[in-house]
Amino acid sequence: MRSRDFEVSVTEVRNALRCPRIFVLGRTQRDCVAFPVGASTLGAVFHRIVERFSRALETPPKGIARLGRGASPDGIAEELSAWLIALLMDLLEEEPTYWTMPAEVDDLAEALRELAGYMAHLIVDGAHRPASALAELLQHAELPLEGTVAGLIGVYAFFEMNQLIIAYHVTAGGDIVLGEEIAEIMSVPPERIKPWPFGTGYAVSDWLKRRK
Repeated sequence: MRSRDFEVSVTEVRNALRCPRIFVLGRTQRDCVAFPVGASTLGAVFHRIVERFSRALETPPKGIARLGRGASPDGIAEELSAWLIALLMDLLEEEPTYWTMPAEVDDLAEALRELAGYMAHLIVDGAHRPASALAELLQHAELPLEGTVAGLIGVYAFFEMNQLIIAYHVTAGGDIVLGEEIAEIMSVPPERIKPWPFGTGYAVSDWLKRRK
């Protein structure tokens, strides 16, 4: 939005909706101060949506189920987006207070659309229907292992990367196969691990403390 003497970017409009102080700071510094996405109030909602999504893979919506072999990435992304946004709407109905944060919800919806596009390009396979390719993708992810979530370790702010880390303890079984996604691995006994003072290091530290 512009005028002869005044200009406001989309980012600043979102900052004003989220936190007026951030907006004022930007105006004072004559700069556009970006709101840290990692601090999003709805960050946990994103993970809840992904969890519900992964649990419903065996019974996908009709839009996904009817996609045949050779479906285009754009067509798959559109149906995946609709599915994820529908899950978002379900959570918004369950928690009406989220409607008071329109900018946060807008960012969350955009993140879900980006996730849909990313998955769509991963599952494009002329030999399989998108629904079955999607289930296979999320079952094995980067490593062909069967994993089980043992519990939540904690939530950690990673300001250097503008991220919010939600760490889980996951046990897994199977044979690790190296490839394009994973080129090399290293097995380190827990007693030899030394946590690092940033990012995921705090989660590793908490996990080690709980083992004692």
